[in-house]
Amino acid sequence: MLEMVDRVSGNMGYIGTEPGRLYRMGPRIKTAVISGMPPLTLEQCKEKPLKGLTIYGKSEQATTTGAQLWEFGDIEVQKVISKKLSVSLKTGKYTITADVDGTDTAPSLVLVGKKNINIPKGKETGTSFELTEEATTILLYASDNYEHSDGNTTIFKNVMLNIGDTSYPWEPYTGGRPSPSPDYPQEIKSIGHKGKVNITVRGKNLFDLEHAMNPINWEGPDPYYYIPYYVGKGSTVSISYSKRLDIGEQSYICIGRNKGSTSNAYTWLYHSNVQNLIINNKSFVAEDDYIYLCGAGKHITTLSKISDLQIEISPAPTSYEPYHEPQSMDIATPNGLPGIPVTYGGNYTDDTGQQWICDEIDFARGVYVQRIKLVDIIEQTTKIQWTRQTGLWGNNDNNATLAYYVYINGSNDGTDWDISSKNLGATRCSHFRYGLLYKASITAFQIGTYIAFRFPRKMLPDWNPDNPTGETFYNWLVEQKNAGTPVLVQYALANPIETPLTADQLASYKQLHTYKGTTIVDNNAGAEMKASYST
Repeated sequence: MLEMVDRVSGNMGYIGTEPGRLYRMGPRIKTAVISGMPPLTLEQCKEKPLKGLTIYGKSEQATTTGAQLWEFGDIEVQKVISKKLSVSLKTGKYTITADVDGTDTAPSLVLVGKKNINIPKGKETGTSFELTEEATTILLYASDNYEHSDGNTTIFKNVMLNIGDTSYPWEPYTGGRPSPSPDYPQEIKSIGHKGKVNITVRGKNLFDLEHAMNPINWEGPDPYYYIPYYVGKGSTVSISYSKRLDIGEQSYICIGRNKGSTSNAYTWLYHSNVQNLIINNKSFVAEDDYIYLCGAGKHITTLSKISDLQIEISPAPTSYEPYHEPQSMDIATPNGLPGIPVTYGGNYTDDTGQQWICDEIDFARGVYVQRIKLVDIIEQTTKIQWTRQTGLWGNNDNNATLAYYVYINGSNDGTDWDISSKNLGATRCSHFRYGLLYKASITAFQIGTYIAFRFPRKMLPDWNPDNPTGETFYNWLVEQKNAGTPVLVQYALANPIETPLTADQLASYKQLHTYKGTTIVDNNAGAEMKASYST
């Protein structure tokens, strides 16, 4: 997203012809503001310091629906039968899909109980079937029958087995129940969870002629050499230069897919004796994270003659700009940069229209704004309270669900647990799914300023209905902590906390500047950003 704001520079000048009116002298300067997923392309820049830079947090957590019934992962079948798989499938309709590859062209046989199923070779192939008897085993064959399987090999990947006659998207096995769950917790990962985020500011041209002219900067064994360029898998890369050379030079230069190989090129910049291979404008989609400037023979000498070579991440070649030495800044993120998607009340909206409540680093204001907190429940045991199920909570039989409440503020010291009640969706838990109150399928929820956990009584065998306490829940929390899977809760603060950035952080930021023409602002964590600059 790009917006423009007009600014006027210069000092107060003279009184004009209109009495009492003060005129301002100086050139007109515009401030552009751009935000979104990196890299950000800042266009029509002046060579000036950045006017503003904000880094936004985001957290992710894998979830499953519980539809997956296949718990065996990828399987390779050699010769006849890989192995006998034990299952427990009731009568009814099922669908199985998989990525199937092997030496035999015939469909592979999958025997579910007494049901024969043929799965063709290919990606996401499969079929629906109906069991009229319960199945306790699955047998896999490398071909369409026992005899043809002998001597063949077949690999079953990304197998999805679900109830019904419709194929569901692949997901990992989580016990046939949705996750996160106490048995299948899911990690909450935030941007910058490795401890830092690197910010880079560079020009659009990745090609540094001076660097390429030094033989020491080329890698690879004789006679093929290369220089790698990181572009990101799936990016559109454009190559351009103005002077197309005549053949005759004893050299070979290409933009390649592989290190030091001129045999698998995206495009040729120069070939010693094949004129029609030489292309001076080319766009392609990168098949991997890196592309390679590959050369052989007198490639360095020849390369010096196409001094306006430009390698850029762009859907099409653009006007030439010289290479600029990148600027870099590391931002310490010891707790990551978290963020939770919400339906309203977010402080950031991404390009899809999704709102986020998220931490942000605002360099223009010089502050870190914390809006999200992640805590280990075991550290909040003084706030754990038990409530007995009555009324809408259900009955007290062995299958009833019970609820533990973790009070966030009010009578339980709201200074540490200052949770927002304005957006109830702004909550995540490592072991429990978020849901709405009184729905039978939920395992965790937020009401106002407290969080509740709800799960079957059978998980708490020592629960005493006549004297309920939080002791059994506490003991379970201890077990999870000791197992290396602590029960974590991520939630939105009712009141954001602003912390001044350090003098070193601000000094590093103030060194960043744009280049005349085009400037690219990027980071290595996929954090969305907002930048303001002079045009």
